[in-house]
Amino acid sequence: MKNWFQKMAEAMSRFMYGRYGTDELSMVMLMVSILFSFLSVIPNFRIGSLLSMVLLCLALYRSFSKNIEKPYSIEKYSSLE
Repeated sequence: MKNWFQKMAEAMSRFMYGRYGTDELSMVMLMVSILFSFLSVIPNFRIGSLLSMVLLCLALYRSFSKNIEKPYSIEKYSSLE
């Protein structure tokens, strides 16, 4: 069983090679997506599930993107240093 987990970890590592990965913005988008998912349970807040799915898809797209230059340029201009 341990051998299977090692193979899966190596496969995920190969898949993520050259990809951007998670950053602060994608983590915030994921947290807000989870918040909207919980809020969508409230009656008359049906837009919450749609917003949750949109933010989740954007966060995953950003994390799995191979365009590394664009997220770095966004972070460079958004920093307060």
